[in-house]
Amino acid sequence: EMVPKYKHPKGESFKDLTGIKKGRFTVVGLMANEKGKWVVRCVCGTYTTRNAKSIKSADGNPNAHFDACRECMHRAYRKREEIYRRTGKDTDLAEVW
Repeated sequence: EMVPKYKHPKGESFKDLTGIKKGRFTVVGLMANEKGKWVVRCVCGTYTTRNAKSIKSADGNPNAHFDACRECMHRAYRKREEIYRRTGKDTDLAEVW
């Protein structure tokens, strides 16, 4: 369950992260029952949670584009393994997506 936007905490320290894209995730909203947790949606349709720190640190993290749900990460690794078996070429995960 998510908190409606009009009920988000007020104050200078609160930053609304709704709509931010990080890796394969888009921030959907703030969780109602867990403080500091944000609901994110993967491009495959899977919903999960992330804390604000992991969303905000995407700018300084060179591996932020690898942030995806378990299902997508599993698919990417399997595809990478299949490419290696077929061609012998070690492929970067960024090339697989």
